[in-house]
Amino acid sequence: RNTGATYTGNGPAGGGVWNGVPGPSVRGGGSSGPLVNSDGQATCVTFSTTLPGGPYTADVGNALLNDYLFSNFDAQNHQFVITISGLTPGQRYDLYLFGTERTGPNTGSEFRVGGETKATTGHQNADPNTFVAGQDYVVFASIAPSTSGQIAVDIGVVDFADRFNGFQIKESV
Repeated sequence: RNTGATYTGNGPAGGGVWNGVPGPSVRGGGSSGPLVNSDGQATCVTFSTTLPGGPYTADVGNALLNDYLFSNFDAQNHQFVITISGLTPGQRYDLYLFGTERTGPNTGSEFRVGGETKATTGHQNADPNTFVAGQDYVVFASIAPSTSGQIAVDIGVVDFADRFNGFQIKESV
């Protein structure tokens, strides 16, 4: 969220505390501070971005999806990258990536992790508190961070802008 405050809510990987990152702190590239886990406990996990665009806020009835970071580059350029750091090398993670404007179809994003690409189409469900795989979010299952404990996510355009609402990450079981 652009406010920088944490809040409690549900997500496809479970509910709990969500971190908020002030939009201006990552505009044009930047880094979050240490994030908290779903129980509200401090971690060493952070994320950074090469974001060339900026934050956007629209009240769509869901605290997670009200805000997003975006850029207006075409899908081939993929100049919007987030890097999640502070992960344990050798551990596998399930990464849930949210990218939708929530105003209808064709308002999603394309995500690339390693050699795999997945896309959201944009939210089409009338219930703002329901998350739909493939519309609001995608899952990259059992991915390993680099030896430096990082996972890089390349974000691309589905229609006229790429959108990044947030992520959930948990250890794979």
